[in-house]
Amino acid sequence: MANIKLIFCDLDGTVFPIGSTQITPRFARAVTKAAEKGCIFIPCTGRVLPTIPQEALALPSCRYVVYSNGSATCDLATGELFNQVLMRPEDTAAALELLRPYRLFTELFVEGRIIISRYCTEHMNDYYVPRHHLTWFAQNPAPGVEDLAEYVLKNRIGVEKINVTQLEGPLREQVMALIDAVPGIRHVSSGASNLEIGDEKSNKGIAMTLLARRLGVPLDQVMALGDNDNDLEMLSAAGVSVAMANGTPDAKAAAQYIAPSCNDEGAAQIIEELVLGEQMAVSSSTHR
Repeated sequence: MANIKLIFCDLDGTVFPIGSTQITPRFARAVTKAAEKGCIFIPCTGRVLPTIPQEALALPSCRYVVYSNGSATCDLATGELFNQVLMRPEDTAAALELLRPYRLFTELFVEGRIIISRYCTEHMNDYYVPRHHLTWFAQNPAPGVEDLAEYVLKNRIGVEKINVTQLEGPLREQVMALIDAVPGIRHVSSGASNLEIGDEKSNKGIAMTLLARRLGVPLDQVMALGDNDNDLEMLSAAGVSVAMANGTPDAKAAAQYIAPSCNDEGAAQIIEELVLGEQMAVSSSTHR
């Protein structure tokens, strides 16, 4: 059993079963038991802060959250934001200009808000939009911005992340190549049809390392769980790294352990095994 003090955990495809945003009773129990042993649970997600389910943030010991793929960390007790790495307005505008001809559903994550264009607002039914984003838009109705690039430049807005949905096939490869040509930004993905664009100095691994240092915890006492390509730096940096059986090949290659699928409560099982020392989970995880 490892001496784990911090658990940095992706949510979608890692904790949440596919198509769900629910914390299971078994996962809640595992995190609660870990908290009793002095182990802190830290969501580390690509989501914008307001779309993270409150039941995840309410779990015992969950005081900090890393969001928008590591662009910021929030102290939930004080509301303090730290380790923020935002895209420069010029870089955001350059990326948006490249995306403009494709009429893709494009979101800007900004200070706990999701900003979209007026066109996307008026044609939302024509796109695939994640359900938790639809909920956010329903609770925060707005007409949308006439021109996203112009809006960002005029108001000098630092953007946490550009999120693009329903991007597949050859078009996906074409758009990624265009983004690769823009200095100062990078793209990752948390699914087969989305693209997430952020500052090149922003990723979950950096955010995890900085928070662990702030809390005085060495990385060999840090555990990271993830499933996708936006988790790679986090998995590579953690002393104990776990990818899900439903994860991408690159995520699995970066991890020391492979947990069962998120649909089989693999995150709960691996915490039970590696943090709590409960033998019931040993046969369910593959040790690399």
